[in-house]
Amino acid sequence: AVEVELPNPKHISKWNKEAAELETTLVKLTGTKDIQLFRKNFYVLSEQMMLIAKQFGSTGQKPFYILHCPMAFDNKCANWLQPNDQTRNPYFGAQMLKCGGVKQVIGPKTIRKEGDK
Repeated sequence: AVEVELPNPKHISKWNKEAAELETTLVKLTGTKDIQLFRKNFYVLSEQMMLIAKQFGSTGQKPFYILHCPMAFDNKCANWLQPNDQTRNPYFGAQMLKCGGVKQVIGPKTIRKEGDK
């Protein structure tokens, strides 16, 4: 469940658009048994979630961490969100669990406050 707090009416249409795209991606993920296809869909989900995190910020007490793997997808790279800064690479799993590092930190409500100006 996502806690949605929309202090500005312009955020409602943005949220509705993002929520619809998330639902489409989640349906693809839940039906995937092939690990490579799952990782590709996870990449799409991660990009969507990072966009949402940047637009709306965190409503919790802790920040979100955007981590980066330079070797994912044949060195094309990929990012993902985590609740902490301990690298747990979803693109390589146990093979290279600690490949990558923190690229950006999104603090609690920081982005939301900046976007409401």
